[in-house]
Amino acid sequence: MASNDIGQDHGEEDVLPCAIAGGCDDCLYGEACERERAMKRPLFDRTLENISRENEWSGPHGFLLDPMTYPTRPELARQFLDAANQLADAIHAKDVADYTLAFPALFLYRHAIELILKCALGGDLSGHKLTDLADEFARRCCAQYGQEVPSWVTDRLKEIANVDPNSTAFRYAENWDKSQNAYVPIEADFHVDLGHLRRSMTILYEALSGVIGKIKPATREKAGRPIQGAP
Repeated sequence: MASNDIGQDHGEEDVLPCAIAGGCDDCLYGEACERERAMKRPLFDRTLENISRENEWSGPHGFLLDPMTYPTRPELARQFLDAANQLADAIHAKDVADYTLAFPALFLYRHAIELILKCALGGDLSGHKLTDLADEFARRCCAQYGQEVPSWVTDRLKEIANVDPNSTAFRYAENWDKSQNAYVPIEADFHVDLGHLRRSMTILYEALSGVIGKIKPATREKAGRPIQGAP
């Protein structure tokens, strides 16, 4: 049977005729049938049918994108941190090789820290430049409370920013070079200890989340240099 003939008798309905007749276990098309469904079935299903379940573990498993259930920014930051920690745990458990998930794990940690830092700043800043965000955080803490940000917080933020200043290094393995007017590979040779990364990012996240609601958004008159770019 030619590959183009696979599933021609099935139709394009969500529930295929062969499944109605005898169930997928008896389907002669087998894996080819599932392959066709994977190719033709929409990813974002607006019908919201057949998604009820007893609890989050019983299934069907999926993501319900509904404005009523959207996470808050702090909750969203936590989701990225949890995802990064789960990757780290999978590597530690030897379920997957560390080098296969290096960039995804680093990106998830960086994005979690960026989001929670913006939440700590009142959520009124955009852009991905951690150095600018860290400086603004220090400025507001000093201006509003007369206190210096602990050096280890600033050190970790700017250490990440030194490698990934604009949130492209861990997404694309590239950074923007102004002198060349182009993206270039990361200019660094370094090793990241996974256990230390997990602990450090979790502690940094907890420290920043602990000041949410305590730092006032900057007024137009008092604001520092604006940080431009996408949220």
